[in-house]
Amino acid sequence: MILQQRISAFITLGQTWLSTIQQNTPEWQELCRMARVHNAWFEKENIEHQFTNLAYLLTQENLTEFTINYTFGTEPKNVGIIAAGNIPIVAFHDVLCVLIAGHNVLLKLSSDDQLLMRYVVQQLQTIEPQFNITLTERLNTIDAVIATGSNNSARYFDYYFGKYPHIIRKNRNSVAVLTGTETTEQLTALATDICAYFGLGCRNVSKVYLPKGYDLDNLFNVLFPYQHMVNNQKYGNNYDYNRALLMMKQVPFLENGFMVLKEDAAIATPVAILNYEYYTDITILETQLALHKHNLQCIVAQANLLHATPTVEFGTTQQPSLTDYADDVDTLSFLSKL
Repeated sequence: MILQQRISAFITLGQTWLSTIQQNTPEWQELCRMARVHNAWFEKENIEHQFTNLAYLLTQENLTEFTINYTFGTEPKNVGIIAAGNIPIVAFHDVLCVLIAGHNVLLKLSSDDQLLMRYVVQQLQTIEPQFNITLTERLNTIDAVIATGSNNSARYFDYYFGKYPHIIRKNRNSVAVLTGTETTEQLTALATDICAYFGLGCRNVSKVYLPKGYDLDNLFNVLFPYQHMVNNQKYGNNYDYNRALLMMKQVPFLENGFMVLKEDAAIATPVAILNYEYYTDITILETQLALHKHNLQCIVAQANLLHATPTVEFGTTQQPSLTDYADDVDTLSFLSKL
């Protein structure tokens, strides 16, 4: 199967998704309902947000540009994918990369994202029957592996799959750097970076760096439209639990009824908590961020604020391009060398 045939299949897939969501077919409604039953984090709004963002990437122009700098072999390899399930179909990009590179997929699904990923696999195999995708619980006959998980599971993956060519991903988080000169539009967009998918993605902002004297009401005001998140039982339970834990430990914090803001040097946070830290010198802060680069997925900031550190625009963390690789590891380059 030539590359253009593979590209065409993904173009059709994207068009199918957009049509299905627009029509809101009974089948789609039932899929979203069942996905929510299986995983209460997967609300229909978040599912459609993910499918729509991905569908808009699956164009002839984007996919051609995505693959143009690589030469793929003619002998397919068996590539195992151990999927994450923190946000809907988060493993899709890995599946796309393996198939677009001409390889076979052996996919171990996350227990948190069974229905939606099975739906995607079925669609792909219907659109292009030559795609070789196998759902499996054991990766026994693989030539390479791509595994995503926690820092603890990464050690397990490295132990079992270290002898194969591999990409093993660990925990990452995203942060924002504010100067106090941001517009209301930028701060409103930042609220999306914080709250999309209930903050469960590695691209969600879990911490903000603030200049000394910053008025935290600026953040509270833009976060307020997301107060409905607390109506999700899992989110609400996490909010109540983590808030109570801080109270028992007598840790100072601010809260608005659905999110806790806590001054803390840590980058990673529990659900419903946003950490913040004050800085006095942006140059020193950039040096500190460089020390954490292996733990950071995205840094949100105004353009040109940081001189040697890549940043992304406000509101775009959960709208990655095809080349915004997880952990900054070029998956297509890895696959092209198998």
